[in-house]
Amino acid sequence: MSDNRIKLALFGSGSGTSIRHVLSDPRFSNLVSHLVVTDMIRNREYLQSNCGDIPLTVVDSSVFTREGRPQFEALYQNFWGDNRPDVIFLLGWNYILSDELLSFYSKNEVLVVNLHPALPGSYVGGDAVQRQFNDLVAGKIKDNVVGSMVHVVTGNLDRGTVIDSSRVVVNSNLITSLEELRALLKYHEKPLISNTITHLVN
Repeated sequence: MSDNRIKLALFGSGSGTSIRHVLSDPRFSNLVSHLVVTDMIRNREYLQSNCGDIPLTVVDSSVFTREGRPQFEALYQNFWGDNRPDVIFLLGWNYILSDELLSFYSKNEVLVVNLHPALPGSYVGGDAVQRQFNDLVAGKIKDNVVGSMVHVVTGNLDRGTVIDSSRVVVNSNLITSLEELRALLKYHEKPLISNTITHLVN
């Protein structure tokens, strides 16, 4: 990894394991400038006790409604104060950012990228793992390959430019539950996250 420094803001609202992966890696933890998580995130106690001097904001998930979303986006347009990040990395972030908010980040030269549990050009949206599992059971997964990707976030949901992806060959006789598939994808997402950050730094 080069000596170039970038500042990463990590957003999460899911299990929290992807953020934990970044914070536990000494190559990347010192690049993190902000943590923004919802009150629904798991591993919250770990994040609170291991974020050190990194500002940690816990967002009340009740704002993610049609009425509350403008309030959230107004608060988080300039969440960084005087310490603007170069990249916002959505790691298990389950809420869609509006075109207006994405435009604001772009104008301020903040790149927004997202970890999505599906391969490029395949399953879109929050139920991507469930639909992959359904197709796996039905024998509809092409070449029995599933995976995840990191892509640039745009107004076109889960269709932005792909930065990197992971491909996993699966067997429906061995993956017998949705949670087993979810765990398999998450396991292979960790090196994908590391590769993406290394790419961004370089």
